[in-house]
Amino acid sequence: MADEKLPKKGAMENDAIMVRIVLEPQEHTPTYYANHAEVSRGAHDFGVSFAHLPTKFSKEKLETVTDEGELKYSPNVQLVLPPTVIPGLIRALQTQLDLYMQRKQRDEQESKNE
Repeated sequence: MADEKLPKKGAMENDAIMVRIVLEPQEHTPTYYANHAEVSRGAHDFGVSFAHLPTKFSKEKLETVTDEGELKYSPNVQLVLPPTVIPGLIRALQTQLDLYMQRKQRDEQESKNE
């Protein structure tokens, strides 16, 4: 033990530690359904606002939309992201979309063959 050298103070602070972060949603983790997303950017971050728009609007809301030419709706949730996560997020979304499309095409082909 006496021969063991301790790392210099601050040595660990400069060393990068590579870990894979795995998220495990729990039953109480909030889940939101959104059929509309709006992306924006600021000077130092990106924002994505999500909303669940109804499939049918009230007569009053429909008249307002027709008159104003805009549908104003409050988002259910807003995510603010630093620029460093955007490239990985885009790659992850594209990967998941590609897998979804492959599965959809395979399912459609199988239903045609039946």
